Amino acid sequence: MLTQNLRIERLSPLNRTDFFKVLGEGEFGDCCFCVFWWQPSHEGWGDRTCEQNRQFREELFTLNVNDGFLLYIKDVPQGWCQCGPRDQWKTLLNKYNLDPDPTVWAITCFVLNSEMMGKGVSHLFLSEVLTVLKSQEVKKVQAYPHLGKGLKSGDVWPGPLSIYEKAGFRTIKQDERRPVLELSL
Repeated sequence: MLTQNLRIERLSPLNRTDFFKVLGEGEFGDCCFCVFWWQPSHEGWGDRTCEQNRQFREELFTLNVNDGFLLYIKDVPQGWCQCGPRDQWKTLLNKYNLDPDPTVWAITCFVLNSEMMGKGVSHLFLSEVLTVLKSQEVKKVQAYPHLGKGLKSGDVWPGPLSIYEKAGFRTIKQDERRPVLELSL
């Protein structure tokens, strides 16, 4: 059974190598290293090099910033979910025109290796993440899926709308391309 072989781990310097296997060497080796929302602005983002982003991620590891969860299936890293207190990402607040609220957490990236897609893994992964957040007394979680026709797999890095809807998220800010969803835990 898949659930017996699935586990998540909070990102830490101890699983740093696995993080880079998922986001550096795997299908998502687009050089972001999930530092997009950490930038003070997105001006010049497209000019940043892989090395600059990797170095920024290394600095986050050095500072012990644990901003997400890795998914393991049979002890192999297969996915990543960036998740943390929403207000730490000021560019996220600005992009979505959100007022600061220290009680809200955000899921800003949710990716799975393609061989795991279509097997219900993303739903299980999200469920596990939400269980951990609830155990940490997080009260609200937001997600920001990309919508539209013809999206490529690289465009759905915030996670597909369907997994959030199935988990009970509701739309709190309508937008035809980038809605804001929220779940009360």
